[in-house]
Amino acid sequence: MDTPTDLPAPPDPANTAVPSLHTIHLALDWTPNTTHIGFFVAQAMGAYREAGLAVHFQTPEDDGYTLTPAVKVARGLAQFGLAPSETLLSFSLQPDKPALRAVAAVLQQDTSAIAVPASSPVLRPAQLDGRRYASYSARFEMAIVRALLRADGGRGDLLEVQPQRLSAPAMLDSGEADATWIFSHWEGVLAARRGRPLRQFRLADHGLPYGYSPALLAQADWLQRHPAVARAFVQASARGWQLAAQQPERAASLLQATAGHPSLADGDFLADSARALAPAILDGQGRWGTMDPARWVGFADLLVRLGEFPADRVQPESWFSSALLGQRV
Repeated sequence: MDTPTDLPAPPDPANTAVPSLHTIHLALDWTPNTTHIGFFVAQAMGAYREAGLAVHFQTPEDDGYTLTPAVKVARGLAQFGLAPSETLLSFSLQPDKPALRAVAAVLQQDTSAIAVPASSPVLRPAQLDGRRYASYSARFEMAIVRALLRADGGRGDLLEVQPQRLSAPAMLDSGEADATWIFSHWEGVLAARRGRPLRQFRLADHGLPYGYSPALLAQADWLQRHPAVARAFVQASARGWQLAAQQPERAASLLQATAGHPSLADGDFLADSARALAPAILDGQGRWGTMDPARWVGFADLLVRLGEFPADRVQPESWFSSALLGQRV
């Protein structure tokens, strides 16, 4: 998809005849940051309004972090939400919960890593044996991190510590934890700018497959009932993500202006973060959102080997669909 160098100004609602706008609520997985940049860019460039949509962003702060994005979607409080692949797999094991389906991968490359301070004596994952890991208490998290240690020749012997909300990376600075899971393009860039760089261990570097983090998800039933609205939202979002990949500095400015969140006050940091993220956004053919069935199955098979997921429930066709992307896969 070609993205113009100069964006048109968003339509002025007072001068634009729009018979009706479909309301969409998008539940973010964290406070606004560059992991969400394409959605805010789509809002800023008027892509949603042009598609007949009025998009509202929900942040975890809205309800004091009591409901995850997936729960909001499952309860009908949001039409779309952001969550990693493991959330979709976890929901698939709960027959009392509405079925959720991923409709786009926000990022093509995994930008997450298990991190330790660069000053730490821990030079490889196996050396985390016996040390403290600041956990987010996410489903499958500890099993995956321990598998990383074992893949590097360690025992997988970690002490799980529970940080206060939003404070896991800060625990590395304070010495209360030895390692935690970060996004390289956010916490990694921030730590380097603060003069406290992180040493990062990626799952793929140790032969461990991972899914998509995050993915854009919705209720399967809602998608069936509102296919045109869902397609409009996904394809309008793709326009914002295309610009974020091609013009990261401009996208960072649009994120800052549109989200207006206190965490986005440092424009130079946002530009650095957006530049770090840009190479991970599109696939090799320049497309946003593409999902590979083999990647879903590979991650599920890892969880099966770890005893965390039943082999007879590996059903990728029920976890995701690329139909709304309008792509030839």
